[in-house]
Amino acid sequence: MTELDIEHSRSRRNSRTRHGLQDLTRRFFDDTSGSTVIEYGLIMAMIFLAIVTAMRYFSDQTGAMYNYISAGLNKGS
Repeated sequence: MTELDIEHSRSRRNSRTRHGLQDLTRRFFDDTSGSTVIEYGLIMAMIFLAIVTAMRYFSDQTGAMYNYISAGLNKGS
């Protein structure tokens, strides 16, 4: 190989690296597959909040029911 061939291959390698980085950056910003994971995460968070809210409501209602039963049993004894 001559010096000209070596210099030409170096310049091609550098331009490929530069273009490769641009291509990688472009592919990163165009990729939407991660958004699906985020959407599923948000859906799971909303389901979790609904479950926590329901549990708090039912625990309050259950506590009131047992207090009512306890008061009825204490009144009868």
